[in-house]
Amino acid sequence: HADLKSIIEDSFLKNQGVPIVMIGHSLGCPTIHNFITNPLILEELGMSVQDWENWKRAHIKCIVLVSPCLTGSPTAVKTMISGLALPFNILNPMTSRDLLRNFSGVMSVLPDPMIFPYPMIKTPTQSFTCQDEDLLKVLTMAGMTSSQLKAIQVNVLSQRINMRKAPEIETHVLTGCCADSNPKPNTIGKGMEMAFTYGKGLLNQQPTEIENESIIYSELKSNPIYKNNIINLVPNTPLSQMCGDYTVPYASLQFPRIYWSYQNEPLYFKQFTGSGVGHTKIFDNPLLFDYIFN
Repeated sequence: HADLKSIIEDSFLKNQGVPIVMIGHSLGCPTIHNFITNPLILEELGMSVQDWENWKRAHIKCIVLVSPCLTGSPTAVKTMISGLALPFNILNPMTSRDLLRNFSGVMSVLPDPMIFPYPMIKTPTQSFTCQDEDLLKVLTMAGMTSSQLKAIQVNVLSQRINMRKAPEIETHVLTGCCADSNPKPNTIGKGMEMAFTYGKGLLNQQPTEIENESIIYSELKSNPIYKNNIINLVPNTPLSQMCGDYTVPYASLQFPRIYWSYQNEPLYFKQFTGSGVGHTKIFDNPLLFDYIFN
């Protein structure tokens, strides 16, 4: 954080005192958000709350979050249970699972139950949400070690609450959409994978059925217990367009909308649609750079 602060100050001086624009993509967005909002940084930097607020407002004009992954993705849970199917079967999913269980990047995108409150993992006898207790139980049943579970508790679950804090600085959220994607085998609905049925149990098994975004969002929109979910806060968006960007689900991309209730500073959203406007392909869209530079 001290290094990032120094880079910002150096850019500020080289730009003749003009406040800078911080741009992050994917997991770079939580890095920016954490830098802006986490009170633990103040101790590291030796600054008071007021000094920090004054520094931010003097040095940072706004933040731009491109394809932000602030509240995770359900596919991270599936990856930790049953691995990742790679193209051309170059690696057994269980081998990839054993490797990825130790990757901090995968841990960091475990889904936030505030955004994904529904039953996410189903077995022949039980259903589980991604609430902390359920999530740890599921991962234990799937064979994760105590040290791996401890790393998740310390590095991920304890940090969730901070991601919900408004940055209190002008914010632009730029996202893509994979509404044109085709379902994979054993999946129902359009969009990204959101809920997983393990008909043969959780240990060393693959899902027997996967529910995609259109199925889950339909439930979130129709069931009154989910009336305050982020999906129901997005205005005038048809269900068919509520699709993620091949990597981050739509609900997670739209999560920063909650900041409207907690900050006075401007908050802007822009979704780039069309064929292939995915998580990284969004940078191939010239309209993205037109937006940023204008």
